[in-house]
Amino acid sequence: MLFLSALCAHAAIVINELLPDPAGTDGGNEWVELHNSGTAPVDLAGWQVEAGTSSLAVKHTFSSVSIPAGGFLLLGEELVAGDVVMAPGARLGLGNAGSSGDAVRLLDDGGNVVDTVIYGPDNSDGFVDDTGGVPSVVPPVPSSGVSLARAADGADTNTAPDWVPLSPPTPGAPNGGAAPSCDPASAGVRINELLPDPAGTDTDAEWVELVATQGAVDISGWVIASGTSDYTALATLPPGTFIAGGDVLLVGQSALSSPDVVAPGFSLGNASNADAVQLRDCTGAVADTVVYGTSNTDGWLDDTGALASLAPRPGSGESIGRVDGIDTDDSTADFLVLFATPGEPNVTEPPDCGGLGSGLVVNELLVNPEGTDDGLEWVELFHAGLAPIDLDGWEVQSATSSSWTARITFGPLTLEPGGRLLVGGSAVPGRTHDLQGTLGNGTGGDGVRVVDCAGFPADTVIYGADNTDGLVDDLGEAARSLAPLPPEGSALQRVEDGHDTDQSGLDFVVAPEATPGAPNVPFEPLACELAGGVRINEVLPDPDGVDDGLEWIELHNGGPSAVRLDGWALAAGTSDYAVLDVVFPADTTIPAGGFLVVGGALVPEVDVVAEGLSVGNGSTSRDGVRLFDCEGTPVDTVVYGPPAEDDPEPGIVDDADTVAPPYGDPASGLSIARVQDGVDTDLAADWRVGRPTPGSSNVFESTPGTSSPEVPRGCGAGDGPRDLTPPPGGPQGQAPTRRTGCRVAPAPVGALVLAALLALRRRVRARV
Repeated sequence: MLFLSALCAHAAIVINELLPDPAGTDGGNEWVELHNSGTAPVDLAGWQVEAGTSSLAVKHTFSSVSIPAGGFLLLGEELVAGDVVMAPGARLGLGNAGSSGDAVRLLDDGGNVVDTVIYGPDNSDGFVDDTGGVPSVVPPVPSSGVSLARAADGADTNTAPDWVPLSPPTPGAPNGGAAPSCDPASAGVRINELLPDPAGTDTDAEWVELVATQGAVDISGWVIASGTSDYTALATLPPGTFIAGGDVLLVGQSALSSPDVVAPGFSLGNASNADAVQLRDCTGAVADTVVYGTSNTDGWLDDTGALASLAPRPGSGESIGRVDGIDTDDSTADFLVLFATPGEPNVTEPPDCGGLGSGLVVNELLVNPEGTDDGLEWVELFHAGLAPIDLDGWEVQSATSSSWTARITFGPLTLEPGGRLLVGGSAVPGRTHDLQGTLGNGTGGDGVRVVDCAGFPADTVIYGADNTDGLVDDLGEAARSLAPLPPEGSALQRVEDGHDTDQSGLDFVVAPEATPGAPNVPFEPLACELAGGVRINEVLPDPDGVDDGLEWIELHNGGPSAVRLDGWALAAGTSDYAVLDVVFPADTTIPAGGFLVVGGALVPEVDVVAEGLSVGNGSTSRDGVRLFDCEGTPVDTVVYGPPAEDDPEPGIVDDADTVAPPYGDPASGLSIARVQDGVDTDLAADWRVGRPTPGSSNVFESTPGTSSPEVPRGCGAGDGPRDLTPPPGGPQGQAPTRRTGCRVAPAPVGALVLAALLALRRRVRARV
């Protein structure tokens, strides 16, 4: 009988409240509260508290201390004014449950489990509850400074609804609740719209909009969970948060976004791969999940438990939203990129502000003045359209990363067709408007654009060496066609005033003379030729000795006619092909059956000099080279390096975008080359490793005393190699001096028609 009485007394003791993530520093401030719901005091001598993030370990053993009937006992670290204070430096080590569930357990003096609480985004570590099972639904992890508390003191059903986030915490005192105060996940609240990447800084400016699809719902204590690989950032909605039936509720990180409710703690990723946001009720049950981005490599799951489909990745300042409340658990089908409508119903048709197809373009710009940039940068706008434009509320924006910042917002102003505006710094003569802030020099890929009063891009130019930040062009995609990197003191200009194909690499050249506020010096427009016969033919990734200036890539044109490579590009990748290492300027041509060598300035056979070209050696893991056409479509890929069994990171992909065995593993001084020039079956059998033959056929083997036969060579091989680094004051895109065999005639009519068609390929783009 005494034994049974002891067991009954022990059953009355529960973990009642805990603070795993104190505001500020955790060390010294964590605590666990016990509660005796019985009718007699209980001696806790020899009892233990365990905690852990993947497995449990003893954190404290009680000496002679008792807890009275109906009373509370607070166990805390040294900075907590508790009933039992741990020794200085001793830690409870309560996990914040960022990536998976954590747990706290109470054992009696015989080592028997008295009570367990498991909390977090999931229970992937397999903690066992007091029933002996492994629960799949566990209480949510509270936000920083918020405790996890039993909804009713001592109430214990061994289920997640026993627990709620509590703010402010009540250490050593009653929790004050009789039951969870919120309505359940089945009440019909959904994520309706979200802004993951605000224009400008993201800090405190992100928001999530919720919609009640049924009746009024109490969502006090509900949690917005978010993350980039798992649900590590959580925000708890405060007490008294309600949504009326059919209404939307805007939840912001701070007051900066003018939300209905402020709930700090969530952080939305910009979806470089795929990110997710999830809505949970106050018991931890999932109400709704949205996964968005480009590739679900982290294995995000949807609300059915299946691998999630993806909502589109929004650009800077763009939101993604559903048609208010429609939910099929398919993020691809349910969500669209929208112009942001925080706190308002989602609409798919934008307000007509005149930007799309207006004809207003960024016509010329000076982003890197000679010497100091202060006050000397400028942007010229040109109206190439047919009707006057009301520019009230329009903006010129710039970007040096993935975010766009306004450099001027126009007031009431009408611009007539053929008109120009010069937005410049304080030292720019003839400026019509003041430029606020600075422009990027283009060393890492930067952008300038003009957006209309509804936030839609009217025109965008992306310029520089690469586009690693994924700035979006007017085709609505991460730009692959880039305007050249301008030398110090040189402006970028359109090849003709207003000429616009939505591809910066085809539209812009380095200006021979800056003409702010005046017509541009005209050039022949670049032509986008799509040809099936151009292939990567040979690569020297690891020259003997020093690599700098000696690496090269050879292209071959196996087609029946010469091909202009205007706007084509090469990317040398060690993990992906995101960075464009070479973008070919205007009138770069490969004759039929000819070769083009792209490489460092020290390569004797070089046709096109690409300073800084760095091709991976493929020494420890696979590397690759990819050729893109002028529309940014992959044309050809070569993958080389160690065999699959020796490669610890086999991530680089081939033409099928799959990880495949490398085509060869060239040692220092050897090239990887096609066995037959231009013959491409997308198999390793197409390639061999051997003696380099830059600018010549791979199948030619000379005999002693003979010389290599003449072969057609690409433009730039005549009186000296063509340098992709434009000289100061000289245009990038002018035809170089070249030997016989290269195209010298104007672009064919078909290419010009193609350029015109590209100009008509504008599609409705999302608001920013």
